[in-house]
Amino acid sequence: MSCFCRNFFRNKRGSVAVEFSILAPPFFLLTFAVLETAAVFIGELALENAVMRVGRTVRTGEVAQEQASNETIRNRLCSLVPLPIDCSKLSIDLRSYSSFSEIPSTIPMKDASLDADNMKYERGSPGQIMALRAFYEWPIHTDIMRIYLSNVPSGQHMLVAVDVFKTEPFQ
Repeated sequence: MSCFCRNFFRNKRGSVAVEFSILAPPFFLLTFAVLETAAVFIGELALENAVMRVGRTVRTGEVAQEQASNETIRNRLCSLVPLPIDCSKLSIDLRSYSSFSEIPSTIPMKDASLDADNMKYERGSPGQIMALRAFYEWPIHTDIMRIYLSNVPSGQHMLVAVDVFKTEPFQ
């Protein structure tokens, strides 16, 4: 074997760069996938918790007694979500139903976007079946994860939180 061949196979300079170029793409892909998925789950949990807490104020009659507006409820929800969200993109649907089976289980969509015109705001009265639904389009930042995490045509992830209850007999 020639001297050149022996030196070529013994030379280890640059091997780290080659290994890094092979291992870096899957490593970064996995890292961003974990971070993006965790962000969506944390957003879901934060919105669910906020809706549950605001729903409690509706259920006990605090919202009806203080004549709270839709904007007041939106501000309460935003203050309870410990994440930086754009409150203007938060849609709230608070209304009464005659039975639990009437409560819709789908996202109100119109022309590939959230149907904000169909949202209602009712404060409720004692003994009514109510549903507080909150919708927020969470941005997906990595293009590869957008394929797996987006659930609306805009390429974002629609966070949906629902609290269903029967209001207490408040006065």
